[in-house]
Amino acid sequence: GDAGEISAALGLTGAAVLGSRVAGAYAEAAYDVLPLLVPTDQALSPFVRYEVQDLHRAVPAGGSRNPALETDTLVAGLTYKPLPNVVFKADYQRIDPRGAGAAALDQVNLGAGFVF
Repeated sequence: GDAGEISAALGLTGAAVLGSRVAGAYAEAAYDVLPLLVPTDQALSPFVRYEVQDLHRAVPAGGSRNPALETDTLVAGLTYKPLPNVVFKADYQRIDPRGAGAAALDQVNLGAGFVF
């Protein structure tokens, strides 16, 4: 609610202001394929996720929308759980800004997690 005041305090103007309203959604699907191959308590789950977000759905008075902050993202990856509380993940992510002239970003993410 204070995006205008915060942007002013930070000296942000034009398309650099903070968004006063953001919007987004995603859908994700995954399936554990390892039990189809061998009987095991481990899990191997390919997944795919599609995201849309607009970090400048609305901007404070005096600011201007930055179309590069409206993106479509496609993520595809693999999750491996050798134990119920240990996970390793790898994915490929393509972020496509909707703004004219904005370049797409491709990246690979690797991660590990432990639940205690």
